[in-house]
Amino acid sequence: MATFKIGDYVEVCHRPDLKWVDWDNDTHTTFCRKVGIIEDIEEDEYHPDDRTEDLIKVVCYFDEHELGAHVAAGNYFQMFKTRHLIKSSAYAIKRLDFAKEAAQETNHYEDFTKNKRDEIFKYIFGIKENRNSVREISNEEYNAELDDWEMKTPVMDLDYDPYL
Repeated sequence: MATFKIGDYVEVCHRPDLKWVDWDNDTHTTFCRKVGIIEDIEEDEYHPDDRTEDLIKVVCYFDEHELGAHVAAGNYFQMFKTRHLIKSSAYAIKRLDFAKEAAQETNHYEDFTKNKRDEIFKYIFGIKENRNSVREISNEEYNAELDDWEMKTPVMDLDYDPYL
């Protein structure tokens, strides 16, 4: 069993300890798998020689999405027994912060590539604005275009019948 001191980094056990009478499913379970710092150690008054029965105050940081919409982000504490804690290091918190930063950066690049892909699809498959606009032409231009078309089209002799 590890000995804990104030200021140590610890990780709360991965599963709820429902055998412990004081374990609360709402509050204690939210701390499972969280890394925090020991802020205070209270010795058990009934077992002063047994260090496994000490109550340890652990402070953990929670984001907005981890506790729900009605609770603000910040540091929260809870009391645990020594059997609920695993000794950890400060790097564990930094590792989690690095993972969050990497996830945010990945989300940023995914949004950027999604927008660029959508622009490409709109350019290739979408309706272009130039297709919807109709150019107004005057009667002289229309007649000039018809004259040009008639000059390019061969005139058919309707009196000529090749089968006669």
